[in-house]
Amino acid sequence: MVAGVAGCARKNLTTPELYDAYCTRCHGDRGQGDPRSLTLYPRANLLASPMALRGDRAAIRERIAEGYGPMPAFKRRLDPQEIERLVNYTLQLGHPGHPGHPPKETP
Repeated sequence: MVAGVAGCARKNLTTPELYDAYCTRCHGDRGQGDPRSLTLYPRANLLASPMALRGDRAAIRERIAEGYGPMPAFKRRLDPQEIERLVNYTLQLGHPGHPGHPPKETP
């Protein structure tokens, strides 16, 4: 985890590092959400998010930038390109071959 990176030379962060620094705490390392808070915040599970499931890039971009409910706004912490990279990353969560996708179990 890239803790403490927020506000520091983040321009060199890869997209997975951005996700780890800004999103993992609530959304989990694979987008599954923090099991301890899913009862209160079921939308923290990005794998079941209606916006992600329908591929609504504009809605995801707005949610990251503006926040909503318990989710903070990131428009002052991330530039538009970083937000766009996180939109792409969010839409790929749960897809085979994605860095956040669990490896296939072999018998």
